[in-house]
Amino acid sequence: MSNQKREIKEAMIASLAELSDSTFESAGFKRRANSLRYDRKLESCTQSVEVCLEHTPRDNPNAAAAVYPWLTVSIPEVDAIAREMTGRDESLLSSAASTLHQPIELVSPKGKGARWYIYQPDSVVTAVNEFRDFSKEWVFPFLDEYSTAGGVVALHRASDERVLHDQDQFLRVVAAMIHSGAIDSANETLESKFGRPAMRRRFAPVFEFVANSSSADG
Repeated sequence: MSNQKREIKEAMIASLAELSDSTFESAGFKRRANSLRYDRKLESCTQSVEVCLEHTPRDNPNAAAAVYPWLTVSIPEVDAIAREMTGRDESLLSSAASTLHQPIELVSPKGKGARWYIYQPDSVVTAVNEFRDFSKEWVFPFLDEYSTAGGVVALHRASDERVLHDQDQFLRVVAAMIHSGAIDSANETLESKFGRPAMRRRFAPVFEFVANSSSADG
């Protein structure tokens, strides 16, 4: 690690400790010493918010680094069903994937943004203050909702734009519906997102799993 990268990380950790830790701790998150990640363990899931640093960002060559945090949610019951219904085939669903992994900026209104640039040491303080306030206003409420299989299903049914809508996420939604006993909804979602002939052939194991779940439920 270069001296500049080390200095930026050390300045970020110091600012998190001084300006952000207490706010995250009040929401149940903890950060280990020398870490840029906050973790929270709930009864049904684990969640994290990581302060990712992009050094010499391409979108702003004048900046030394960009602060671009990501959130991760792992709901074991949902992840287990998702892996089972895809037959642990990593071409269908990455085994390393969590229930949700996306930039925190997606949980705020469009145009709000959650990317902060570091130029001089004082800009680290500004970035951490804005990250803390953003998290309190947008990240914490979202993570409170996206914390159970039922929450995953509810946000999907509401077409909630705070959730990244990609192939992996739709599979997690189907898994959450199965876990919640909403088999008809799982079938409908699967048909809607993977019902085209080529997709149906590719995701045949998932269709079979849901069909078997329907039979068992019946």
